[in-house]
Amino acid sequence: MSQERITTLLSENRSYLPPEHGKTSAWVCGPEEYDALCSRALEDPNDFWGARASQLIHWFKRWDKVLEADEVNHKYKWFTGGKLNASFNCIDRHLISGRRNKAALIWQGEKETDVRCYTYQMLYTEVCRVAHALSSLRIRKGDHVALYMPMIPELFIAMLACARIWSHPHGPFFSGYAEGGVRSRIQGCKRALSSPPTRPCAVANSSRSRPILIPSLKSVLQWRTWLWSSMPVLTA
Repeated sequence: MSQERITTLLSENRSYLPPEHGKTSAWVCGPEEYDALCSRALEDPNDFWGARASQLIHWFKRWDKVLEADEVNHKYKWFTGGKLNASFNCIDRHLISGRRNKAALIWQGEKETDVRCYTYQMLYTEVCRVAHALSSLRIRKGDHVALYMPMIPELFIAMLACARIWSHPHGPFFSGYAEGGVRSRIQGCKRALSSPPTRPCAVANSSRSRPILIPSLKSVLQWRTWLWSSMPVLTA
């Protein structure tokens, strides 16, 4: 590519207007509305972000204060005292609002024909099944769960299930890590459970004095079969 071509690309001044049907259904319909929103957010961030949080997120407990700012030490806390559940906000609120049959997750595999689509209702059912499975393994609120799985829909379902039962951040590990790499990471953060719990290649101690099983790569491939075929559906 010539230098002239690169210069032309860098000095591109053309603009492309969106179609009319897209403008009418957009959250922000034009530059004037966008500028007005930015001005409001700068002038009164507590009122602006408080209104957005109330509109877009379900809260089990409303916050005490929108923003606690320490300008000297550059420390900021948002929505202090508030309580929400990520799984509920990702799934349940869409069931309530009538979007249960809309696509929630579209997964594309390596092959062009390898596609899986989950509606919000389907995703809710699968997440509840995994949450029930974790509960049956005595995983409780505050426990840490390690997920050693490939980038497949079941990984996201398991993450939402962990959030649903209020377990701590559930450290998903890249499935290409060797056994030693996975072992050191799980031991370092003291997980209460690692998935899948079959064919362990090493054992470490958890914060609750129960063994955690660090799986081999072969057992990762058995995760979906183990969990999705053996656990009942949790409907409430």
